[in-house]
Amino acid sequence: MTEGDSQEPEAESDNEFAENVVQQIYEHFLNPETDRREVERDSFTRALVVLPPAPGELRVLLDNEFEMSATFRAARDIAYGEEVTSADISDLTDLHPVVPDPDAGWVAVAKLPDGRRMVAFDFRRNLGRAAKVLKRFDQYRSAADAAVELELKAPAIDLAHAACELLIECLMGRFDETANAGRGSHRRRDHWIARESEMGNVPKEFQQLYARLAAIRGSARYAERSEQYDRADVAALVAKLGEFGEYAAQQVTPRV
Repeated sequence: MTEGDSQEPEAESDNEFAENVVQQIYEHFLNPETDRREVERDSFTRALVVLPPAPGELRVLLDNEFEMSATFRAARDIAYGEEVTSADISDLTDLHPVVPDPDAGWVAVAKLPDGRRMVAFDFRRNLGRAAKVLKRFDQYRSAADAAVELELKAPAIDLAHAACELLIECLMGRFDETANAGRGSHRRRDHWIARESEMGNVPKEFQQLYARLAAIRGSARYAERSEQYDRADVAALVAKLGEFGEYAAQQVTPRV
């Protein structure tokens, strides 16, 4: 998101929105930091706001305190290996900061030579943890697949339900700093995915898959009632885990 001027009505509206966003970032994050450091406001060329994964104090890094690369449009033809200076940059299109905490959200700001400012951000949290949970999901899904092949229907259902819960944990942690505190609660996950699917934030079919597995998991694990499923039903449920896994992975993949 870059501040700029344009004569097109729609572009003017976009520019006004961008300017408001930049102003809010300065007012809430950057100006308090420069005031604390007792340096001139807007005296830096780049800044990174690190948003902690749990409630706590955010960090603001300026200039050489962090590393960052950028995607840009060149003002001239540049040969491979040729040195690039600020005069060769006509516009920034994206920022790629090195964030010190993989579970933190972030806001990055960079100033162009002409005074315009570029902003990029990713408010999602716990992406580092989500990557680890996704690996564990793959293990449970593979075990469920193997149980289906061995015609072990009840273990396949139990494993598939656990795999579903792991995916929900990934999604819960993105914006809810307190989500991981309740990872031992089935009811918390039930409520979360039901609410999010109702709001359109999670595909309805994934909520239905989780609900179906939750409904038959108890009888599958404890042999409490006669089986309410056959091998084809179990195989179909386990197969859907792949779609859910791909969706969850897309939602927690860090920006590059």
